[in-house]
Order: sequence, then C-alpha cells, then structure tokens
Amino acid sequence: MGKAVKSVIGVGLALAGAGVFGVLGTAFTLGGVAISYGSIASLVGLSLLGSALAPDIGDMFGADSYSGQKLQTRKDNTSAVPVVYGLNKLAGNIIWQTTNAEINTNSSTNGYNRDYWAIYALAGHNIEDITKVYANTLALTDKGSDKFTSEYTHIKWYDSSVTDTDLNDIIFVTNADGSSQTFGSMLGGIAESDLTLSYSNTSTNRGLLLNGSIGTGVNKGWEVPWANNWIQFDLGSLSNLYSVGFKFVQTNSLNDDIVYDIKLQYQDGANWVDTGDSISGTIYQEEDDTYSEIPTYTINNTHATARQTWRVFITTLENHGGVGVVGELFINSNTVVDVDIPKDTAYLAVHQVFDGQDNKNTELDNILVEMKGKKIRSISSSGFGAVAYSNNPAEIIADLLTDGLSIADADIDISSFNQARQSCSSNSWSANVAFIQQANIQSVINDILSTCRAQIIHSGGKWKLKIDTKSQTSVATITDNDIINQSLSISMAGNQEIANKITVKYINPADEWLSAQAFKQDADLVSWDDQIIEKALDIKSITNTNQASQLAEITLNSMRYTEDASGNRIKQTPLVLSFATTVKNAHLEVGDVISIDHDVLDRVRKFVILSAETDQSGLIQVSTREYAETHYKDSSGTYLI
Repeated sequence: MGKAVKSVIGVGLALAGAGVFGVLGTAFTLGGVAISYGSIASLVGLSLLGSALAPDIGDMFGADSYSGQKLQTRKDNTSAVPVVYGLNKLAGNIIWQTTNAEINTNSSTNGYNRDYWAIYALAGHNIEDITKVYANTLALTDKGSDKFTSEYTHIKWYDSSVTDTDLNDIIFVTNADGSSQTFGSMLGGIAESDLTLSYSNTSTNRGLLLNGSIGTGVNKGWEVPWANNWIQFDLGSLSNLYSVGFKFVQTNSLNDDIVYDIKLQYQDGANWVDTGDSISGTIYQEEDDTYSEIPTYTINNTHATARQTWRVFITTLENHGGVGVVGELFINSNTVVDVDIPKDTAYLAVHQVFDGQDNKNTELDNILVEMKGKKIRSISSSGFGAVAYSNNPAEIIADLLTDGLSIADADIDISSFNQARQSCSSNSWSANVAFIQQANIQSVINDILSTCRAQIIHSGGKWKLKIDTKSQTSVATITDNDIINQSLSISMAGNQEIANKITVKYINPADEWLSAQAFKQDADLVSWDDQIIEKALDIKSITNTNQASQLAEITLNSMRYTEDASGNRIKQTPLVLSFATTVKNAHLEVGDVISIDHDVLDRVRKFVILSAETDQSGLIQVSTREYAETHYKDSSGTYLI
C-alpha cells in the first residue's frame, strides 16, 4: 500500500454489504495486495456510488465536525498524519516540542522559558505549496525561502524527505525579520548541568570540573594517577556523541611533560566496546601557563549509533615529576539528543515567543496553513502522466486506487478515468479534502466520489470510473424476450426516499473554511406534498458553492422528476425497475444506460443500471432507476452541467 494513504486506512476495509465496489458476475478480491492494517474483504455485488443514491456509509464525521477538527492544532497519540488532496486550510499534529530561553532572555517581567520550539506534521507525502500561514486569525508575512513571520511567531515549512531528518539539521526562524539558525547550532549541546557524570571507584578519581580555573587537588578536577583508569559519563538518554574534549593540568608547579594515552568506549549491555577512536601524546606545560593557554585535545567519535553511557579509558597518564595530573572533560559542545523527523512527512518548524510584559503574548497561537496538497499523476487519453498538483476528482480517485490500494496501472481503465476527468474539468468540479484521522477505505473513496456523482465498477478485468452525466447513450435495448418470466418488478420511491428540499453541507473557504450549506427547494413540490421534506448530503470534499448548489438540484430532480415521450419535464417520481436476465446480457455493467421496451411500460424508456449481480444459476439480477436528461436541467430547461 502506498505510504501516503495507508496512514488513514483503518483495520480491514469494511466493504461488506451494500455499496461496495462493483463486480458483475463473479467474486473479486484484493487478497494479493499487501496491506498492513488488516485482511482484505471480498468485493462482490454492487458499485460504490457517490451520489444521493449511495448507501449510508459510516464516515467518522461530517462537514461540521471535520471543519472544526482540521482547524485545530492537535497533539495526541491517535491522530493519523494527514493525507491532503487539493487546496485546504488546516492545522497540524505536534510531533515534537520543547521550551527554553535560547533566543529571548528570561526575566520576571517577560516570563520564563520564553522560546517555544515545535515540529508540526502537516501531511504524509510531498505537497505542492503552502500559500499562507496564520497565527490564530493573523496572516503571517511571507519572508521568502518558505519562511513566514509575525512579531512573536516564526515559521519555516519543509516538504517531505525520502529519509529521516535529524532535528539538529532543521533551520528554525528565530526572529520576525526572518533570521534563522539550525537547531543544532542553537541547542545542539546537552548542557553540563544536564549530565550525570560517574567515575571509577578509585578515591582519587572523583571531584568537580575545573570550571575554568587551574588549581591543585582533587577538588579542582578529576585526578588520574599513573595507572589504568576511566571517566564514565551518562548522557541521560540514547544520544549521538560527536566528540569529547580534554584539558590536562599538572597538579604541581613544575615545568614538565604530561604523557597521555586515551581511547573512547561505549557500553553495550554489560560490555564496554572500543569505538576505535583514541588520542595520545605528550604535553609540556610551563609553570605560568594560564587556563586559556592550555589547549583542548579532542577525540572525534566515529561510532554513529545512539548510546546512553560512554567512557574515556586512560591507559597511561603521568607527570614526569611524579605528581598526578588533573583533567577537565568537555562533553556538551558536540553531544546532541537523537531526535529524527520521520521521512515522508511535510512539516512546519515553529518558533513562538512568550512575552508577559504588558500581556503582549502570553499563550501559544493556533497555527493554520493554506496548503496545496498532494502531487499526483495526471491522466490523459494516452495514460498516466507526470506527477503534478491536481484537485480533479478523477485523478484523486486514481491515486487512491493505485497508490492507496496498490492496484496496477494495467488494471485501470484509463479511457473511463480520462472521460471522467474531462467531465469534472468542464463542469469546474473539484475535490479538496484532508483526511486527518483513520477511516475505512470505502469512506475515504466515497468522499471523493460524492463530489461528482461518480461510481467505481470492476468489469472486464479493469477498474472503471463513471460519472452520472447528461446525454448518455443507451448501450442496449432490453425487451420482453430478455426478461425472465415473472422477474420484472416496477415501483416508485416511497415518502422515506423522496424530498422536495435537498441541502448539501460543504466547506466554504470564504467563511474561514467552516461548514456551510447550499440547498435547492422546489416550491411546486412543496405545494404538491403540502409539507417540506428535506434530505441532506454531507460532502466535506466540496469547497465550491456553485458545485454544491448544482449537486443539490440534480439530486432533487433525480428523485422527483422525469420526462414525457417528447422529452418535456414532468412532475413524476422516476420509476425503479428490476428484472432477471440471462448471460446473453452479461456485458451490462453498473452505470450503463439501457432502453427497456416492455408491455407494462407506456413507451420505450431509459434506465441507468444501479447494480448487477449473479448467482450459481447463471441468472443476472439487474436493478435500475429511470434516466432522464431533465435531471440535469433547471426548471427553465438550462443544463446545470
């Protein structure tokens, strides 16, 4: 399964029951696809519909809840790294944070731990761009080089990388002018006060660090006589040690040589292992050498694996005068905590400043970004093309199938997907959504299908995408001779399945990306029904008012209107017709428009196939709904799409 999508796919695929991917005449499974979140269900029977005819699917939240959640910064152990398609405004997941006073000085006036540093994960894949960044409602200034700042909030965004990124290599913006430093250059050292230093048990091998002064006796440093000894230090957690530095000082006042031979080791279980790094030599010190004149000698560590406990092992350290030597150990300058930002993650490096003076900035801002999301493969009549930004529903669905479910390109009916892409493009229909928590794959794909009244079917060994559009040609004419005796059933939708008002909930960028509603209410139908009967569609992938309004009207028309023999619109609930037929019509598939010529009908009428199933007997059971071009027109006869 593609890494970009699998983080939002729940355990199993929950595709049982009505509304699963369509297969005509045979069972089809995805059992050969490696999915780490659970076993794959068999996909048998119907198609997955993205319209008012679709079955209820247990989405985890609708547009109202979705807009509220995606606009709030999160820090928990359950949120998935988002998958983002199209243009979105969203917050992120905090995956690392700390505070200190590295840039801004602590004071009783301004507050303490005044610098807040954090990494916010935005998406589990490459993204096209971040166009705006907000701190609460304040739009930050674009400083170029992917930096955005205000007086107290400073942000740099990063696209995803194919490898993990060391926190110390990440550039953080430190000031409103866009100044920046790597985290390692600011905070790369563990302070000496954070180290737990333990020494060998020899009574002379203990004491304090020199603290920048030369003195005599063990109280001014660790004293090592002419013998084998060690100085052990604990970094407090698994960490990378880059180097260890030393100063060596005679404990007497004689001008003499200090001879040293030292190697670096790390603890592995109960054993000490050489890193292969060592230093040795002879130091001559004069009696009047000051502390600053005494050089620092460094062992560079070549052992790259993070360890917690280290030691320097001293095999020879003597002073020719016969008196011991005091040493000072430098660890913090090149020791860094091993924190990595995961690969395949687009993220923000966030710096915020607390300033208690006059209550200027006393709480953390909620960080929001306007983002152009995942780059996906383009589609044309010749096949898949280059990776580029797209919010076309057909191209997004193709990405969910190929990257999300690892369906081979050869199994995609590129012609049907290209036709669907063109239909969406000509209608200016788009899908813009961020999957911010785990959901089953049926719900994820249905979110996109719902934006364009589409359905996915599997036929002839390929996956096809069909959009419910105007002017569809009948692929076959079914007559009395094609219908098995006594299998024909004709009905109309009951009161529970009809409406005279359709409301579409969607996300409105013009209103802070919050939930909004577009509706179509038919006054003639309300008068006819003598009451308002409302049905709601909750489509959080739509961010366009016109698109939502068109879907509302088409949905209402397909519930309550049909046409006469001359193609005129009439107020009549479309017929629902089902029948059984033989393998002669095995080529029929979900989404096809067929003509039915039967004695029980007043004329030849068109129907769209909703499902086609077979059993061991070889009979094919077909369910249909009456098809009419008037469904795609407004009351004046103008096409909506």
